[in-house]
Amino acid sequence: MNTIYVEDMSESYMILSEEQQQEIDYQVQMLERNEIPGLLSVRVKQVDSQLQYHYEISGKQQLGKWLEENKLKYDQVKKLIQSFSDTIGQLECYLLSEQCLMLDREYIYIEVGTWDVYFCYYPPGNEKNRDGFQSLLQLILKKIDHKDPEAVFLAYGLFQESLNETISLKRIQMIMNQREPEEWKCYKREENSFHKAEENFNERSEGEEQDENLKDKKEDPYIPLKKTISDGSINWKVPEQLEVSENKEKTEKKYEKEGKYKSLILNKKVITAEKIWMAVPFFTLLVIIVIFSGKIVPIQKVWAKYPWICMGVLLFMLGANFIIIKRWYFDEEE
Repeated sequence: MNTIYVEDMSESYMILSEEQQQEIDYQVQMLERNEIPGLLSVRVKQVDSQLQYHYEISGKQQLGKWLEENKLKYDQVKKLIQSFSDTIGQLECYLLSEQCLMLDREYIYIEVGTWDVYFCYYPPGNEKNRDGFQSLLQLILKKIDHKDPEAVFLAYGLFQESLNETISLKRIQMIMNQREPEEWKCYKREENSFHKAEENFNERSEGEEQDENLKDKKEDPYIPLKKTISDGSINWKVPEQLEVSENKEKTEKKYEKEGKYKSLILNKKVITAEKIWMAVPFFTLLVIIVIFSGKIVPIQKVWAKYPWICMGVLLFMLGANFIIIKRWYFDEEE
């Protein structure tokens, strides 16, 4: 397949052609007679029994060039996949084959302002395009912004589903509309963990060849998947580098219930305070025993001389005991 780019004062074109002779079939007529949403507009010219496909790309930017300076965020990933899904649906309506949809970064174009996505439909097809949807997801995974957890979640969920041979548009749409599971909110990214994988993939020694065969032998840039999160009918895989960040209050109660002090969560001053509060019920009991036993001072003289102080101490002890007993024995974990 030959590719030529032509620009003039008013319009820009990408011209694709094959060296062997071709005949005009129903696909060519369908493309010329209809403006199919999601596809680049095309005009077909026959030159010496050779068909040339002129795709109009005015005001659009090649996705590959855009990705050289930018990373894909959640909204862009979602729009790219949604555009692919909608375009495949349109192809079925016009009896066109999805195998002829060019999914290489050089043949996908975007409107920079609106980020509308346009695909190139090439009737002769291309051997490099045999992987289809999976090759598009591989492009996304390489160029995704790993600082955006929503984008990572969506991309890896789609990539996991793409490994199934029976994946359908309905399944893709289900993933696109799937609400983010609550468990995802308790995950956080380790500092630079994603970038390390990406750096390993992008590192090249000086003088190393840049052909596609060599790229395939490089270290896989994808993050290993470990933890499964179930949400409805979809099982999501969370990247291994994402670690659980448990709610502090739940963690404290867990340690309290097991009788362990929170040395990893609270500082020494707080731990000491907790021990003092735990001793309040025993201290109260000791004071009551001493007072009523009359070993130190008769209870009548204390009440007669300091009635309000005694009443305050008694109320404090009762309140403190109530709070401690309620906190340690009756509060349930959220």
